[in-house]
Amino acid sequence: MDLSHPLTALFPGVQGRVLQFLAGSDEEFTGRRIAALAGTSPSQTWRVLRRLTELGVVDRRDAPPAALYRLAHGTIVASALLDLRFITNRLVDHMALLADAIEPTPVNITLFGSVARGTSDSASDIDVLVVHADHVDPYADPWISSINAWRRFVGDLVANRVEVVQAGETEACQRLASDSVPLWSDLLAQGRHVFGNELEKLLAGHEPSTDQDGSRHCG
Repeated sequence: MDLSHPLTALFPGVQGRVLQFLAGSDEEFTGRRIAALAGTSPSQTWRVLRRLTELGVVDRRDAPPAALYRLAHGTIVASALLDLRFITNRLVDHMALLADAIEPTPVNITLFGSVARGTSDSASDIDVLVVHADHVDPYADPWISSINAWRRFVGDLVANRVEVVQAGETEACQRLASDSVPLWSDLLAQGRHVFGNELEKLLAGHEPSTDQDGSRHCG
């Protein structure tokens, strides 16, 4: 599933682009403005808007000399479209609910990579950091079995492969404090919190300090 552009993936062409744009805003726009922002031709955009208005998906309000359009918020169809438009939010909610079954309880789960940044496509993996307590053996049950089950359940929700990066609490803190690996700096800058303690709180709780040579470490 293209989690960053779900409506254009499901509705190819001008209709999908117009719906993707309208579902991302509460404002009213002229047809010409919608065409410019959605990257579609004005003539095709007006045809699509006319059809969507007839279907009750889009509201039209005359404001001479132009007409203004917006998604028909409050309708069942609009609600379904909004669920699709913000499908990553729904995914994060389900990931958190499913994480309750992981044993022992994870310290943190964070979504990162292209899905978190909103730049993914249908071939993108769902990249996830899972931080466990230092005493947990990541290669032994019940941890390994429950993590594998969680990964399968999450992947089945959207038919995307789930890639899990695991780290102990102290290791995660040290890597976050070092800022030397792009993956970990990306986690702090653009990661989306899913479950447990937020990474910033995890880092603060370990009191990172700076040595005389400029290197950082966790206490």
